[in-house]
Amino acid sequence: MHDHTETASRTSEKGAQGWLWFRRATFVGIGASVMVHVVALLIAAVFTVTYEGGDAGGSGAETVDFAVMSEAELAEMTDDAARVSATHAPELASPSLEDIELVSEQDGGEIDALMQEMVDLDVSSGGGDISTGSLNDGTSGGGGLSGDGASFFGVEAQGSRFAYIVDRSSSMNSGGKMDQTKAELARSISAMSESGEVCVVLYSNGPSPLTGRVKWYQTDKRTKISLRRDIMDVTANGSTQPLGAFEMIFKMRPRPDAIYFMTDGEFSDEVVGAVRQLNGRTKVPVHCIMFGDIGNAAIRAQVENRLRDIARDSGGLYKHVRASP
Repeated sequence: MHDHTETASRTSEKGAQGWLWFRRATFVGIGASVMVHVVALLIAAVFTVTYEGGDAGGSGAETVDFAVMSEAELAEMTDDAARVSATHAPELASPSLEDIELVSEQDGGEIDALMQEMVDLDVSSGGGDISTGSLNDGTSGGGGLSGDGASFFGVEAQGSRFAYIVDRSSSMNSGGKMDQTKAELARSISAMSESGEVCVVLYSNGPSPLTGRVKWYQTDKRTKISLRRDIMDVTANGSTQPLGAFEMIFKMRPRPDAIYFMTDGEFSDEVVGAVRQLNGRTKVPVHCIMFGDIGNAAIRAQVENRLRDIARDSGGLYKHVRASP
């Protein structure tokens, strides 16, 4: 009897435990189902957008679906991108000598500093800009720049290959004319296109090429720096004999697109006819610049007439530039 009662009690206890387990399992299942449906509804509400009208070309209601990415996937992708970015970070090359020189130039090196200290050039014209050509025949040799070009003492020229014949006689020492000329020459070359070409021949008792050689130099950044340094080393002495410089320039091949001829002194009348012969049939414009006031009125008139004749014969321009006090 006692065994029967104990067995019944155990059976009843097991039944109660089973029922309790069933109830818990049921509640857990219902709860999980509810949570799944709630999450699904939230996702649908957030990531499904219904709008009316769309853009100008659409009509009616449209549904836009967005791809959903889990936080774990997003974090993994971010880590991968960071690793790839770090692995492929570019290495910076060591600066070259050319880069160092250009940085020095841009930061205001010795050449620019010297140029800034020089007196500003007064390019007001005493007699005005005088074109020896006409608008009809197109031989003025000047005018507005289009693409490549150059400007020297306010006289503009077209082309890409320019020769400068520059006075360095003793009279250039007076009134700071040599310093003003060096500043303007350096500025003119610096302003040229990097695809341009230049040759500078100074003269006094005879011709003196700026670099020691009569050749065309492409006006890239490195060459401009070198030429400007050479210009700052120029000194003035001797007489005014430009013909040898013209002979050097007209022997160059290819020929220049334009020539700048600057003087502050009296030169031989023979130069006018010689330049005309050297120039030949295919005329290179020779732009003539009288710098400062030369001698007395009679001497000045002679020099001015010779410069006008050279400009007129070649289709160039003449200009009188006053020196700054």
